[in-house]
Amino acid sequence: MKEYLAEKTFKTNHFPLMVALAPQMPSMPLHYHDFIELVFVGHGHSIHSFFTDPSGEISYGLIQGDVFSVMPGEVHKYSKSKNLILYNIAFQKEIIRNEIDELVKLNSWSLLFNANPGIIRNKIHLALPDRRAAEKCLKKIIMEFSLEKSGFELNAKIAFLEFLVIAARATETEWKASPNTTHTGILESINLMEEFPENPFHLKSFAEIAAMSVSSYTTKFREATGLSPLDYFIGIRMEKVRWLLSETSLSISEIAYKCGFCDTNYLIKLFRVRQGITPGKYRNLIRSHIHFRY
Repeated sequence: MKEYLAEKTFKTNHFPLMVALAPQMPSMPLHYHDFIELVFVGHGHSIHSFFTDPSGEISYGLIQGDVFSVMPGEVHKYSKSKNLILYNIAFQKEIIRNEIDELVKLNSWSLLFNANPGIIRNKIHLALPDRRAAEKCLKKIIMEFSLEKSGFELNAKIAFLEFLVIAARATETEWKASPNTTHTGILESINLMEEFPENPFHLKSFAEIAAMSVSSYTTKFREATGLSPLDYFIGIRMEKVRWLLSETSLSISEIAYKCGFCDTNYLIKLFRVRQGITPGKYRNLIRSHIHFRY
């Protein structure tokens, strides 16, 4: 069994932090490490399995946007991976010792770093805007370590703390050990929804991807995510709408087109129902918070 040790992972003992962008093979065998690891799924999907005593094996599905922790000594592996790209964030507790009192107050901190999860694993699924912000933090850390300019450790730590806040403020998703949550067909269909929310929604097509009947697919999808396939898909579209409203100057009709809505009025109505505010007012609200006023 492969063992990853802190002494060979971190560049220096005084700064125990490392981030690696790691494309994965279809499977990665059992391994463990003596440091804390946070994993951010940048792309693709996989089955992640822990091996614990006395609970045995705990397996659950991973899709892009997921964040989860692996505590020191936990034996785990990846299997049935497809186009899987991970950001592996290795660290020791001492690097955040001065900030820990504030970090533990975040709503999902204790769940994300629960060292004794029993038969339930908690993971964070980041919405699209948070996902992009989190990935930006991790890329910055990689760049800082690569260039090693003056102050790179300080800059890397600041970016790491920002990533921790983004992840630990999100709402957790519980994935229990169940065949329904590890069905690769379900994961494949979710991955396509996440990657191409502008495409038309065809329930039958997603069921065919999962090699299931429509009724079976709908049932198992709800068991795995808590939502119907359509509600999940619309949620992803709305995440993209919110991101485009906050990050671009595209018109509402242009955003509707880019997010797969043929009718701008329908998007406005749906946005108001889900967000309690129109897209235009949402954009103004966001911009009023990010621009200084004199």
